Amino acid sequence: MSKHWGPLAAVVCVLLVSPLAACARPSPAPTTPPVLPIETSSDNISESALASKVPRISIEELRQKIEGGDDILLVDARKAEEYAKDRIKGAISVPLDVIIAGEWTPPKDKEVILY
Repeated sequence: MSKHWGPLAAVVCVLLVSPLAACARPSPAPTTPPVLPIETSSDNISESALASKVPRISIEELRQKIEGGDDILLVDARKAEEYAKDRIKGAISVPLDVIIAGEWTPPKDKEVILY
């Protein structure tokens, strides 16, 4: 009779332990800053006003993300010639004019950091 309870006991144990194990783990703090809407309907909006609405991180914060193995996508928004001369290791080239023209869509599953 015990041979019949072995598999059932394992299933019950998994069902009881799995939810508890999930509850015991602290949920990670959000790493992606909130995306703020940028209104561009008026031509009177200055470039500095738009820039003030873009979330920013420091070089040290970026270094920590890279060294910590965070799931980020580094985008070098300079011209391709500048990217060819020097870049941050792992960055991809997507020139700003390509981004502004809407010819590039960032992935939704990664934190995107432009420089």
